[in-house]
Amino acid sequence: MRRAIYLLLLLVISLGAMAARTPRQPKQDHLTFRDIPICGQEKPMRDSLRSRDFRWGMDGRVKGYQGLVAGRKMTMQIWTTPESEEVYSLVAFGPKIRKWDQLKAQYLELKDLLRQKYGRPMNHTERFHKLVLSRGARRRAVTQGKCDYRSTFRANGGLIILYIDSDRRVCLEFQDAAGNAINEEEIMREL
Repeated sequence: MRRAIYLLLLLVISLGAMAARTPRQPKQDHLTFRDIPICGQEKPMRDSLRSRDFRWGMDGRVKGYQGLVAGRKMTMQIWTTPESEEVYSLVAFGPKIRKWDQLKAQYLELKDLLRQKYGRPMNHTERFHKLVLSRGARRRAVTQGKCDYRSTFRANGGLIILYIDSDRRVCLEFQDAAGNAINEEEIMREL
């Protein structure tokens, strides 16, 4: 009996020592993209994107900073609050994809990468607003805004939202929680 108690005590002490040696991740106040906190004014954010090899350009109708996001060429836009012009979100727009199968495959690929890093999405929907059978009908439903493919992942300091937009692009939104609260407050004042 004494031996069992000593073994249990030794196990508890060794687990406590291992936990003390494991570095804890500090809780971040803001969501980051490539170690850039998503906060502050737009100009420093632009400079930070430029320093990480993003260049100003235009992809179709989307103007922004073009560079690689998750190994894909995407165009980043910086979204700011209406009054204080605080950055609250970065949105990465993928290239326009004509074929539904390729669009869905890219969405699922990015979703799998996000799931590996952040775990299961806190919510997701992958459906059409009406019954759609053929690939051509699916593509039309996307452009008509009747496609709801969206996954939301919780990250330190905010949310990462993956979705398919009506321009047939796979998009990633990096939404800072503190900045989004400021944005909602400013919008509510306008109403």
